[in-house]
Amino acid sequence: MTASMTGNEQKHRDAVAKGVSKQWKSWQGKVMVPGLPWYPAFIAFPGPMAPPMPNIPMPLIVCPSAMMADMAVPSNLAKAMDDALDSSMKDKDKDKQYEALHDAIATVVSLGFLLWLPTQLCNIVMGKGPIPSFAPPFVPVGPVVMGDNIGTPGHAIA
Repeated sequence: MTASMTGNEQKHRDAVAKGVSKQWKSWQGKVMVPGLPWYPAFIAFPGPMAPPMPNIPMPLIVCPSAMMADMAVPSNLAKAMDDALDSSMKDKDKDKQYEALHDAIATVVSLGFLLWLPTQLCNIVMGKGPIPSFAPPFVPVGPVVMGDNIGTPGHAIA
């Protein structure tokens, strides 16, 4: 339905899309995994290299982002939408009705985002890594050190 918008509607639609997209990218770029126990088998693995293994699934909300306020605070989202709106549209709108529109949309988007976060699982993040202390028969197991994951699409946020 929004694809058929023209004129001022199209400019408002594009400003909302650009604002939300900018804030989403900002939040997404700072999401981190703060030492979560995703790979319990990596504590003591019997071999020189741990093969790719899936993580323990956990909700996305346990992975914080330094830019969480960009998506979770409605005023930040609304400002991004305001900034993306064509300046000629702002100049013509003496009553600043565009601000009310963006505030209303930002409130719903931020609430939806906060409800969405705990329902999304980070799963199938394939982790692997070396075990430098592995030296059989004296040290038959060891921890994975400086492991990494295989960033396949779909395991988290693409």
